Amino acid sequence: MPENTSHPLGSDSNANTMLKGRPGHQKSRNPALDRMKGFLVIGMVLSHTFNFYPIGSMFFHGVFSTYISTMTFPGFMFVLGYVSQYAYFSKDKSYAARRILSGFAKAMAAFYICGFFYTIFMQRNFSPQGIFDKLVLRELPSYSEFLLSFALLYLVMYLFFPFIKNMSDRTLFILCACSLGMTFFPYHLVTHPLPASIVGCENLCTFPLAQYGIYFLTGIYFCRRKIVFHKWMYPLSLLCTACFLAYHFILGQFPILFPPTFIRVLGTTGIVYTYYLLAQKSFGKYGDAVLAFIGKHTLAILVVHNVFLFGSNFLLK
Repeated sequence: MPENTSHPLGSDSNANTMLKGRPGHQKSRNPALDRMKGFLVIGMVLSHTFNFYPIGSMFFHGVFSTYISTMTFPGFMFVLGYVSQYAYFSKDKSYAARRILSGFAKAMAAFYICGFFYTIFMQRNFSPQGIFDKLVLRELPSYSEFLLSFALLYLVMYLFFPFIKNMSDRTLFILCACSLGMTFFPYHLVTHPLPASIVGCENLCTFPLAQYGIYFLTGIYFCRRKIVFHKWMYPLSLLCTACFLAYHFILGQFPILFPPTFIRVLGTTGIVYTYYLLAQKSFGKYGDAVLAFIGKHTLAILVVHNVFLFGSNFLLK
């Protein structure tokens, strides 16, 4: 299975050019990961669109929105971990550092673009203060919180590059356990958007890295061990998702997402793993082409779609 040397959130022509010119590195992509990113982007686009322009029954809208919000960010974290292991952590830091910082810059640029248009079109706030609050991260724009989390993840990769590159599987598993343990963090202690994007909080909608880091680490492990279907990991992931569904049917509500709870984080594993397995299959010439295009331009598509939704809301409501 060819490895993906692309930018984890989209295309990276500079990196591909560099790969051509470096001995021992060949330009290649893992089409399965592009397809998986395509699935995730399509789901997020539909979910955000339905939030603005609901269709069908309230039940359908609620279930679909919950499903997408539950699995999309963990899915992207898994893909980021998998791709980063090959594109960054299997290379020297001198080679990987520029690409990691480029990923950080792109994610922050996307966050600020979405924040600007959210302030203008959604909040209808034309004051410099409104823009400034987004620039200094005093306020998080809705529908774009995940972009800040991705940007911070690139910083973590850059700052802790030697540790992540050289950590053993045992260390990785310990960190996964710590990530799940962070779902019991006293969220009320945090109120600022920046630390909230790292450890979570009660009064903001964030996707904290500490709690969802288990998916990033799992992606790294899957890439290291070249895992596709695993005879006990996949059934275990389905069992975790079954517990998530049982929670809903017994208590009549879904586990809390903001801030993320233990069952909410762990309950997504079966869905993410199933997406990963489905992405290994071909969906025909045209289906693969569409998914590959979406997967290669993930960040651009999400930004353009957000701006479109914000603008349409401004004009139509």
